[in-house]
Amino acid sequence: MALSARRSKTDVLGVRQRLLFLQPRRAVLGVTAVLAAVSVACGAPPVPGVSSDFSINRASDGHGLRWNPCAAIHWRLDSRIEPGAFTPVNTAINTLASATGMTFVYDGAASYSPQVKVWTQPSPLVVSFARQSGSPLGFASSYLSGAGQIGEGGWWASGSSQANIQIVKGYAVIDADVYNRSTTNVRAATLLHELGHSVGLNHAAYNSEVMYGMLAAASPTFYSAGDLSGLRAVGRPAGCL
Repeated sequence: MALSARRSKTDVLGVRQRLLFLQPRRAVLGVTAVLAAVSVACGAPPVPGVSSDFSINRASDGHGLRWNPCAAIHWRLDSRIEPGAFTPVNTAINTLASATGMTFVYDGAASYSPQVKVWTQPSPLVVSFARQSGSPLGFASSYLSGAGQIGEGGWWASGSSQANIQIVKGYAVIDADVYNRSTTNVRAATLLHELGHSVGLNHAAYNSEVMYGMLAAASPTFYSAGDLSGLRAVGRPAGCL
């Protein structure tokens, strides 16, 4: 049984979530994301983290959809148009590993831009810097719609029955052009946010979490209390699969 990413929040079979960048002096972009729009705006400092503020996806039998946290997850990076990306991405991956107790193994560079409904990626987890769909400059990903979107993360799950479905592939695709126009803090938060989606987290309810549906200038550049609770729920503390 293979479960691919879907476009509905109520569909627990998969997740696609987008991150949007809000241009200065504009209201929140009127863009409806797959589950919820994520944008970047100026705002008040986030409130303290709330440990219960997280959301994960569940199969129809109720079990949480996640990777097997006791098996190493191999990943590759497509940084053809963002040559300096390895250091910040590797830092974010290490942060994710620490928060989940999972092991991530870097298998080297990739020349691959994730595409909607195409799962022939070169490793279980791919992080890719790409351009919006239809870009004449190449390196385009159909996950990137433009309109200020800075990235999207998601996963694909499979199993022989509902009882043993687990995530087996994930992606985080970043719009390199928007990323390069963003602040260092927004870049760091974006990588953590999209990687959070790739391991099964949905959006948080409060702006104290990096998984909140709108990034602000004062948003955390680390996983907060709710994020950490969610990552434990999909990570090694939840047990092997």
